[in-house]
Amino acid sequence: MVCYTFAYRVHAFAVGKEQAMSINIPRNFIHILEQNSDVQANISHLCSNVQGLFKLNPDFFPDYTFHGIDHINEVLDHADYLIPEKTRKILTPRDIAFLVSGIVIHDLGMFLAEDGVRRLIPGDLRQQRLEGFDDSTWEKAWENYTDRVKRYTQEKMRHLFGGNITVNPDCVKKEPIDSDNDRRIIGEFLRQEHPRLAHEIAVNFFPGDKNKDVFKNTSFDKTDRDMIGLLARSHGMAIRDTEDYCEENYEEGSKPCNIPIFYLMAVLRIADLLDAGSHRAPNIRQDVKKIRIPISVEEWTWNQRITRTALDW
Repeated sequence: MVCYTFAYRVHAFAVGKEQAMSINIPRNFIHILEQNSDVQANISHLCSNVQGLFKLNPDFFPDYTFHGIDHINEVLDHADYLIPEKTRKILTPRDIAFLVSGIVIHDLGMFLAEDGVRRLIPGDLRQQRLEGFDDSTWEKAWENYTDRVKRYTQEKMRHLFGGNITVNPDCVKKEPIDSDNDRRIIGEFLRQEHPRLAHEIAVNFFPGDKNKDVFKNTSFDKTDRDMIGLLARSHGMAIRDTEDYCEENYEEGSKPCNIPIFYLMAVLRIADLLDAGSHRAPNIRQDVKKIRIPISVEEWTWNQRITRTALDW
């Protein structure tokens, strides 16, 4: 499939088997984005801002299937395939920009490093929450999570963490966080909360030693960023549960802010689910280092059973 990649200018190339080094926007999306130079520039800046984050090794996910740039590119391609031509003709550049942005940031929360975790849970962001969605601050969410984990059965502990492990709520304050035990506890918390994190990253910033605004140099306003974050967040919740938030904040029925947000949510959800296969769980990874956590073994085994030909369009 021929795609385009955004940098300072647009280049065309065929995507091969090598790991992608940049975010590639499908040609059909490019043609729509080109109708509005400001919107097109927004996507260019977003991709430039986040590509470096995806090249980092996720600190807390040593055994997880791949969620980097290749995953983002595959989800973008699947989203393109899922939208029929008659629908594509009525989607605006702004609609496509929201969809692309939501896809690009939907898994960013899984790339938080130690500094980001320390800022988020025990640090200066610990009281942060989004009105209308989150009852708990990050500090309280962590407290509730660690209390739950302490009550897990031995079987659930084994399934998630490989065996009974000690739960130390203060592990997020350590510097460095060097215990494998602690890192698995934190990793499972981030996995559960990464849809919420995507929303907050859109509205605020990507937490770290120096906070990173993923929408730096774009013209997306506060409402745009909230809607993009909501779109990204929706992949981890029931889409119908986003309706009250839209009605309360935007009061425009099925197209809040004149964006077909619920349709875009469905496209993102299905496109994300379609990206499965051995490319996300290559055998060479297990040849080098055995995966011992049962839930991760299940995910890798399941992905390896899906062949690329079954999903080729």
